[in-house]
Amino acid sequence: MKAKIKLQVEYENLRESFEGDVDEVFKALTQFLYRIYPHMEVASKLIWTPDLKQLMERIPEYCRLTPEGDLIMVKTLPSTEQSILLILTLAYLSYKLGKRSDESIESLEISKAINKAEKTVRNTLTELTKTNTVERVDKGRYKITSSGLRKVEEILMGG
Repeated sequence: MKAKIKLQVEYENLRESFEGDVDEVFKALTQFLYRIYPHMEVASKLIWTPDLKQLMERIPEYCRLTPEGDLIMVKTLPSTEQSILLILTLAYLSYKLGKRSDESIESLEISKAINKAEKTVRNTLTELTKTNTVERVDKGRYKITSSGLRKVEEILMGG
């Protein structure tokens, strides 16, 4: 049996309640939002957002989070760049799920996760920063960008 949720939304003088499984409530909420803000559908086509569900379903084939919170690769990828992007994506998803306190990670942690020399990782991170797929947030700490997430979607889809 699917878990049921109940959601109540208030907007100006409108009040709506939705109840059902997650998919039903999301669909009803989306329809409600389109009714009160008709331009939302057009705007949503202009703005790319990562498909977090798809990322969470596909990324465990390549990398995972240990019970201790360490990031590990479980499948070798053709390039250091791809491995780094997937590890940074896993850090991002883990942060979104509340499993990590920060979405950024140190180059040493990436190095350990992908089993590559730290110098190789730092050099690759520098190149990824130049292409805006990775952002340096602090000395030695990096996080994936929206452009990087888009690239990861392509990697995971085989494109």
